Amino acid sequence: MVGQSVLPQAFLDVLTQYDPVSGSHTGDVDARLAALDSEGVTRELAFPNSILALFGWPDKEVRELCFRIYNEHIAELQEKSGNRIFGVGLINWWTPRAPPAISPSSSPSG
Repeated sequence: MVGQSVLPQAFLDVLTQYDPVSGSHTGDVDARLAALDSEGVTRELAFPNSILALFGWPDKEVRELCFRIYNEHIAELQEKSGNRIFGVGLINWWTPRAPPAISPSSSPSG
């Protein structure tokens, strides 16, 4: 990790407490695609899970940065998967007049 996490250690502990099963998550795209193939699934919609815990994060700038990073990650994941895994993005709902700065702007799928 290049920098230091802004997330408290207790939160990180919750995120990392489960041992991932190969192919059960999008952290390993090739294994996930193999799992989808084995079940005859051609495309998948990936919902944010752990990141949703940040909806109540009091520092809105940190929250927006985390959501922006997540959205960029899922856009890259979609590209890496050959447009087989589609991630559900997160938007800035707490400042409705703010520009859509946290949506993936360079996603090949728009």
